[in-house]
Amino acid sequence: MRKIIPTVIIAATLAGCSGVGTRTVVDSGGARSPEVALRYEDDLDTCLRIAHENAKITDIPKAWYNWFVRPASLYLLDEKEYNFKRVLKLCMTNRGHSVLDTEYHAPRW
Repeated sequence: MRKIIPTVIIAATLAGCSGVGTRTVVDSGGARSPEVALRYEDDLDTCLRIAHENAKITDIPKAWYNWFVRPASLYLLDEKEYNFKRVLKLCMTNRGHSVLDTEYHAPRW
């Protein structure tokens, strides 16, 4: 029992300090690009706030799986998608932006 408690504390600390970076790749071309491009920064800030508010605690095991289990299996297993990433893409797409990819590390809880 004494060995389990430090392990749980270390795991919780690593999960809490696991990074907060996000980079969204958006295609700025298209028929409505001038109007949409002017709103990009505001839309990104709004969508990031919405995604952080809706990030679920179930993203933590997915992050551990993607960062530790997948490398241990030499990336032969499929990557699990985070709820945060899905919400961010959906929000940006619904605001008229063409989201190509979102590099994501972990939400801020």
